[in-house]
Amino acid sequence: MAYPASRSEVSFNKVLRLVSIVLLFVERMLKVFKSYRDLENFEREVKEATQELGRNVIELGLEVLDEQLMRERVERFKEVAAKKRKMVTLFGDICFKRRLYRTRRQAKAFSC
Repeated sequence: MAYPASRSEVSFNKVLRLVSIVLLFVERMLKVFKSYRDLENFEREVKEATQELGRNVIELGLEVLDEQLMRERVERFKEVAAKKRKMVTLFGDICFKRRLYRTRRQAKAFSC
């Protein structure tokens, strides 16, 4: 059964990327379990894997939000560029692209 598309619907490709991110995390954790040497190394490897998972999920989430904002923007705003951004998070530094918009009357672009 086909469902009507909603404005906030996440693309199938984004869902596949999320599943891939989680599967890579699970695969990494299985390797950590198999290579257990001592509690200190185990704890460090679990922390690193969890932080990588967090960074990847946040990057994907920001992409999804940016695409949603693009779809829902008011027609008077025109997309003029995409700018790379870097953000410091609890999981570590992440990089992502952010769309810039402007109205026909504005000379300088801004992001939503």
